[in-house]
Amino acid sequence: MELEKKLNQAIEEKGISVRSIATRAGIDEQILYRCLRAEQRLKADEFLAICKVIDEDPAKFV
Repeated sequence: MELEKKLNQAIEEKGISVRSIATRAGIDEQILYRCLRAEQRLKADEFLAICKVIDEDPAKFV
C-alpha cells in the first residue's frame, strides 16, 4: 500500500481532521492535502511531524 493511502487510513482511524493535523504539525494545510492526494511529495520532516501528531510509529508506513 502506498504511503499516502496508509497515512489517510491512519488519519481516518484516529478521527483527527487534516486541518488540525496540519496546524499541530506546522504544515500548510493545502500542502498536506496535496500530499495526501499524492499530488505532492511529503518531506521527511513533514512526515515525521504528522506521525508525531497522530501518535503513530513512522516505521508503520514504510
